[in-house]
Amino acid sequence: MKRYLKALGVGTMLFMAACGEGEQKTVVKVEDKKIDLTFVTFSGTGEEYMMDTNSLAEAYKKIDQNVTIKMEKIPATEYDNTMKIRNSAQKLPDIFPVRVVTMESFKTVLQ
Repeated sequence: MKRYLKALGVGTMLFMAACGEGEQKTVVKVEDKKIDLTFVTFSGTGEEYMMDTNSLAEAYKKIDQNVTIKMEKIPATEYDNTMKIRNSAQKLPDIFPVRVVTMESFKTVLQ
């Protein structure tokens, strides 16, 4: 019985390997693909430094020419409501700070 199960297991693995080889996949080099990221922050987080003084977007452009970072600042008083609206519309930015008081609202997207 052990011999039969062993042969069945090996046969199944060989079958799965043979089936996988028939697929044709297109490989896109990351270097060739243009990537746009959105970075949203709120006032009072050092955004002037990241956006103007030492531009995060320009600094990253020196590392990778194909990545563009769009910076956006929202007033701190409107940030929580704006992000809740974007979350419900499934239009959240790629990078954004989450305040502890609103962490529960973003638990499904922060996994």
